[in-house]
Amino acid sequence: AKDEDLMVRMGQVVASEVRATGIQWTFAPTLANPQNELWGRTYEGFSENEELVAKLGAAFIVGAQGVLGSDSFLAENQVVATAKHYIGEGYTASGTNQGDVQMDAEAFNKLLHDTLLTPYKAAVDSGVRTVMASFNSVNGLKCHENKYLLTDVLKGELGFTGLVVGDYNGAQQVSGANYKEQLVNCVNAGVDLLMEPYTWKDVIKHLKSATEEGLIS
Repeated sequence: AKDEDLMVRMGQVVASEVRATGIQWTFAPTLANPQNELWGRTYEGFSENEELVAKLGAAFIVGAQGVLGSDSFLAENQVVATAKHYIGEGYTASGTNQGDVQMDAEAFNKLLHDTLLTPYKAAVDSGVRTVMASFNSVNGLKCHENKYLLTDVLKGELGFTGLVVGDYNGAQQVSGANYKEQLVNCVNAGVDLLMEPYTWKDVIKHLKSATEEGLIS
């Protein structure tokens, strides 16, 4: 409804209801600005207009987390918000879910800085503490292992100081000769938290050995 105040209040309600369950983190808001209606998850985005997505997404974050710099920020009735899915969903070829954004590097970089990053900049400015990497690829490289996008742009250019979380079993979709290499590729690209619910013991084992071997700094 293009109502930022309503979105703040919705974020507050979500926060209070999530906290009532004992959980302190929500995987919202989705900051996609879908361009291809063939994508089955188009409904997850606020709008196809990135400026509107930025305004409503930031408002939800403020409602969920509280106002950055105030006593309400991450207070006991608030939850950590998650800006997702970073980045390019809704632009994949043929609208394929978890698909590939296919365009030359210069064109994508222009799209990235002119459009795709707009909601994420607003989210970072609002103090969002987590960003979830997207399942999709950009020219064949999964976002979970894209150091340019996760580290250079998100953490570098936008100044994001929170945690990047991988999507559900997302590490198992990236390149690598084995699971250990896949995990190393994700971490070195900039993923801070790995959502690997079935293989978490292997994650601990592999990351510990990879660090000892110098594969991860």
